Amino acid sequence: MAKSGTIEIHGDAIMAFWNAPLPVEGHAARACEAALDMQAKLVSLNAEWEAEATAEGHGHIPVNIVSA
Repeated sequence: MAKSGTIEIHGDAIMAFWNAPLPVEGHAARACEAALDMQAKLVSLNAEWEAEATAEGHGHIPVNIVSA
């Protein structure tokens, strides 16, 4: 993954996390950057899908940062 995180797929949901099982420097910033990247990608995908008369994509990108 581009931001050095780990991805898990749960049904139709995708979960990404950082700083586990190994420490990742700047994990909170990387999580926020990944969320912003996903939002931007969804905007560009929706533009493509609109041109193809395909359904618009929707999603929620919550970010939770905790200290262990």
